[in-house]
Amino acid sequence: MNSGFIQDLRFKLQTQIVEFNIIQDRNRFHSLLKRFWGFIQQYPLFIDITNNLAASFPALENLAANIQNEPSFGDTVQEQAALSYFIVKRCAGSKDPIEIEIVYAYNPCSNSEALDYFRTSWLYPLYNYVDEQLSDQNVPLTFLVRYKEKCEWFQKEQLFKRWQENRNTGEALLKRHLLEYSHDQEFNVLIKEPSSPSGEVDLIAAYSDNQPIILEAKVFSAGTAAGKKCNQRV
Repeated sequence: MNSGFIQDLRFKLQTQIVEFNIIQDRNRFHSLLKRFWGFIQQYPLFIDITNNLAASFPALENLAANIQNEPSFGDTVQEQAALSYFIVKRCAGSKDPIEIEIVYAYNPCSNSEALDYFRTSWLYPLYNYVDEQLSDQNVPLTFLVRYKEKCEWFQKEQLFKRWQENRNTGEALLKRHLLEYSHDQEFNVLIKEPSSPSGEVDLIAAYSDNQPIILEAKVFSAGTAAGKKCNQRV
């Protein structure tokens, strides 16, 4: 999955949310909420993010179903996002615009104020969580693209010479080059060459608290007329 695709998803997600900012009619708001939910269900990446979120807090689905009788908010950002997910899911699946009734359990107010309350309390927390997850996934992709460009644009001859001087250890030297770059970019190297049922991979790393990524470095021949220069592929 390339970083351009994720950026495009983030832009589409933002476009969906922007429309809510100017809506004050409850029926129109409900229609947009249904469309937003359909948009979330349209892309496998969104489905994976929200399914993982929901699976982390399964008890909140029952709380969302009875939210008018038991007003509640999450204790953490993730918990609030999960509660928001179940509430948005419930509202989007309703024939009637029940968003106003849910808000009244918390704060009796005008319709326009209730819609603002719903946006800030449940719609935006869900949107922010999904967008942040997309951003987190984009960091490793950007890191790998920049590493590839650095090797191809500035260090191709140097890396090829390093490999050519000792082909028995050349691949290991190039892997070390990747490890050094990972360290410079503040990636935490979790495991080097871990075993798996399909064999060993070169590296498992993580950026900040994000999900680990698995890296496998390969040396291959570019087959150029200049003498088959070696490149490092990640």
